[in-house]
Amino acid sequence: MQPSDYTASKVSVGPLKDLVSYQEGMALKLAPKLSRGVLEPSHFEKMKFSSAMHVFSKSSSAALRYMVVEEHRPESYLTTAWFLETVDHWFDLMSSRNTVTALSHFKMEEYDKAIIFLRDSIHLFRGLKIGPKGSWKPVQTGLVMATTILEVQHDLLRQGHKFVLTSRFTQDCLENTFSSIRLRNSVPTPVEFQYALRAVTVGQFLSPVHTGSYVEDGSDHLADFLDTQNSSCSLPDVLRVEQLVELTTPPDITKTESCVLYHLAGYIVKRVISFSLCDKCQCALVKNVSDGENERAGLLVLK
Repeated sequence: MQPSDYTASKVSVGPLKDLVSYQEGMALKLAPKLSRGVLEPSHFEKMKFSSAMHVFSKSSSAALRYMVVEEHRPESYLTTAWFLETVDHWFDLMSSRNTVTALSHFKMEEYDKAIIFLRDSIHLFRGLKIGPKGSWKPVQTGLVMATTILEVQHDLLRQGHKFVLTSRFTQDCLENTFSSIRLRNSVPTPVEFQYALRAVTVGQFLSPVHTGSYVEDGSDHLADFLDTQNSSCSLPDVLRVEQLVELTTPPDITKTESCVLYHLAGYIVKRVISFSLCDKCQCALVKNVSDGENERAGLLVLK
């Protein structure tokens, strides 16, 4: 899985700490969700799943690659960037909640790539040596055991199922239930746990806990069936672009921040163009310039 042109075989938190120090004080950050608190968590913060997602993400990986290309950091950073991206992709495949990332035979080429990647992930984590002593860690056991979904999905697809949502095999729903039970008392007694579980079961008190350690499981509940989402906004809440940005005065930002802004602007334009716009409107938003010729496209190319 690892390209042969990398100069180092060691993954370290050092490049991430360097990244946090580099982007500290910037208004537009390369990895906005990465902070010192995420890299140096307390005992209870280590159990928060969101912290791990902020580290093992495509934005963190692209930011490290940007540091190497644009800021001339050591090429050994690329190994850490590759590992972060690998774990992020593994998590996407192992927690699929829609048919796009689900395992299915609709697109055999994509399916074969996913299966090969998951098998390589098992081989990778079996060969990892973590820590100074290079001992086997529980995280390696967890990943290898979780990736046994390969056998399950093979049987399900062979039985005629169209696709397999791997998120249905996780315990996010159970952990979210525990988070709701511990909402009032983090360490409930057996009696308190029994009453809280009864209240959760009967009252469908399963709203997401923002301070919980796990992500939402994505399932619907009976209590939410009649809830309606009002996405409309009133006129006073709508601001014109001229009120947000003074077009006559360019912002005083660094080259790195301009690359981040260029990436954000490209994302917004792409979303706008996805709505059926006429050719004239698209030409007003898009300019045919190669990303390689634009110095502000450095981060966009790496992502």
